Amino acid sequence: MHPDDTRATADEAPATQDQPLGTGERAVPGRPLPWEVVALTVSVAAAGFGAQAFMWSVGSWPPLLTGWPDYRAATVGDLVMVPTLTGALLASLLSLSAPREASRLPFVLGSIGLLLGAATQAGWLLDDAPQLNWSMERPHHFTYPGWYHAGFLVAVTTLTGYLLGCLVPRVRTADRLPNDRLLACAAVGFASLLGSDLVFPAGLEGQHVALGGVASVTATLTVTAAALVAIRPRGPGRDLGAYIRRCATGAALALSVAALSIPWPSTRPTTAIAAVVAVTAASLCRSRSARRGKCVKTGLN
Repeated sequence: MHPDDTRATADEAPATQDQPLGTGERAVPGRPLPWEVVALTVSVAAAGFGAQAFMWSVGSWPPLLTGWPDYRAATVGDLVMVPTLTGALLASLLSLSAPREASRLPFVLGSIGLLLGAATQAGWLLDDAPQLNWSMERPHHFTYPGWYHAGFLVAVTTLTGYLLGCLVPRVRTADRLPNDRLLACAAVGFASLLGSDLVFPAGLEGQHVALGGVASVTATLTVTAAALVAIRPRGPGRDLGAYIRRCATGAALALSVAALSIPWPSTRPTTAIAAVVAVTAASLCRSRSARRGKCVKTGLN
């Protein structure tokens, strides 16, 4: 064999092993995001944060009631955390091979998401002493932004449940969940901002803890924990310890954002910037670890 042929064969060998991490994965780390992910992320941000910002800016609202800018979850959450969560779920879904058999789980979890979202809004409407605000100026009645936000929330919980239902069957053969740190950061981030609104309310002095707020925070925290357990990788080469550590890192980034938001509204712009930094850091950490693992697998380091 000619020496050049030997060198060519040696160069080709690692290339044949240069496969994405994890059984069942088909995404290449570092490639541009699919257009579907970008479109979904932008659409959710526009439908949530954008629509509410528009309604707040063009409407006339009672000055003595808590307004839209006073809510961390409705501003930073709907601008950063919720769009990141839905986009990361879709990106993870597209990164894993589809199961051989169709599953009813997307329909089941989507229906559960719809019911949970509707139940939280019903809790607000049924509460005789709710925390009045620009979306509910008197008990048992939403304003038009309140009805819009209720519809948006139910749509997002339904979509999230559906995407989770699509993702769970795919992680059964995956050694690693793509974007796990980012998913934990976005999910815990929204839940913690919602909790901050409940425990450290802004706006009017002397606000009380309302039943609707307790129901929303409890449901969000419960679903977040259950979802992170349900989408754990279950392939033959899985490392659950590493998965837990990555999720813990993402959660820590999210909790730091919530802690920064406590003196709201004086830290409002800083909290928004910190949320962007947190999800960016979670995403970049994932890319570096994926490339590092890829090098180990191909024997290049």
